[in-house]
Amino acid sequence: MALEFLASQGFHLLVQNYRCGHAEIDLVVQNGDLLVFVEVKYRSPSEYGPPEAAVSRHQQACIMQAAEQFIWEKNWAGDIRFDIVAISPGASPEIVHFEDVFY
Repeated sequence: MALEFLASQGFHLLVQNYRCGHAEIDLVVQNGDLLVFVEVKYRSPSEYGPPEAAVSRHQQACIMQAAEQFIWEKNWAGDIRFDIVAISPGASPEIVHFEDVFY
């Protein structure tokens, strides 16, 4: 669902579920000269908050560590960004794309 949404916005998938040690990046996509590391959160809003609130500082650090490895492996010299795609389930799921959420 998140991948289809991003593709409709002009992003092209490079890697899905990229792993580096214990860290994982859900989607690595590209849009022009921009490399984007995307964390996808799918859950019902609850007393614990919306899906995007579920990305902890520890998880952000792990994603950034994996991103550094990916950048090194691909010898990427362009711009990067860290995004979250939050999906709230339902008959008509709500998808919200948060850009440049941490660094």
